[in-house]
Amino acid sequence: MNEEFNIESVLKAAGRREPVPAAIETVAREHLRREWRAIVAERQGARRRNTVLAMAASVAAAVVGLSRLAELAGLMESDLAEAKKSGSIRGGRTHQVADAAKAIADGAAAAAKGEEEPPDVGRSLAQLFST
Repeated sequence: MNEEFNIESVLKAAGRREPVPAAIETVAREHLRREWRAIVAERQGARRRNTVLAMAASVAAAVVGLSRLAELAGLMESDLAEAKKSGSIRGGRTHQVADAAKAIADGAAAAAKGEEEPPDVGRSLAQLFST
C-alpha cells in the first residue's frame, strides 16, 4: 500500500507529459502500420502454403494407395481449412498438425522403401480424430 502511495505521489508531482510532436507521431504510426501489414501478409502466406502442402500430401498419399496417410492428410486439411476461416488453429492443434505432417513424410518414406507404416501415423490419426 505504501509503495502504491509513493508511486502515485511521484506521478502527480511529475505532472502531464509533453505531447509527442506530430511529425514523430506520424512516422511512428506509419512504421507500425507497415510492420502490421508485413505480419498479416506473412501469416496469410503461411496459411496458404500449409493448405497447399496438406492438399498435395493428400493427393500424393492417395495416388500411392496409402489410405491411412491419405486419411491423415485429409484430417490435416480439414484443420487447416477451419484455421483459415477462424484465423487461428485451435489450442493444442498446432503441434498435432505438425506431428501429423512429419508422420505423413515418414510414412511415405517407409512406403517407398517397402517398410511397415511408422507408429507415428497411427498416433497422429488418433490425436486428430480425438479432438
